[in-house]
Amino acid sequence: MDDLTRLLIERECLRLMTAYCTHLDRFDVDTFLDLFTPEATWRRIAPLPVINQPGRESIRSFFNRRPTHSESRHLVINPVIDVIDADHAKGVSFGLVVRGPKGDGTLPVPMRGLELLVEYRDEFVRTPEGWRFAKREMLRLIDVEAKPADAKP
Repeated sequence: MDDLTRLLIERECLRLMTAYCTHLDRFDVDTFLDLFTPEATWRRIAPLPVINQPGRESIRSFFNRRPTHSESRHLVINPVIDVIDADHAKGVSFGLVVRGPKGDGTLPVPMRGLELLVEYRDEFVRTPEGWRFAKREMLRLIDVEAKPADAKP
C-alpha cells in the first residue's frame, strides 16, 4: 500500500473519531448511528460491569438513555490509527469530557469541569458507504464519580 492511500485511510478513521464526539454531544442520534456498521458493537469494558451494545438499534437504546440535563463536549486526543489493509484499520485514542449545566441558549454556561478521561479502542472497516466503526470499546480511566479503590461501602 502506498503512503497516500494509507494517509487517506488514517484521515477517514480520524474523521470517524471526531464525528463520534460531535454527534454524541449534539444528541444527533441518527447521524451518530450512521458512523457504525449495522452489526457494530459498542462496549464499555471498564468500570465493571461490562456494557455490551451489539448492533445499531442496541446502540440507539443506550444512546437514548443518556442524561440530557447537562452540556458536554468530548475532545479526542492522541489518536493513533494502524492501517491493516485497504478495508480494515484499528485505532486508539483518548477522550476528555468537559461538562456544564444545561443552558437556556445563552452562552457560555458555567463549567462543572473536566469529568472524565476515557480510552477508546476502535476497529474500522470500509463499507460501500465509506469507513465505519465495526467495534468501539471504551474504558473510563479517570472519573470524578469514581470511588477510591480502598473506599469502604
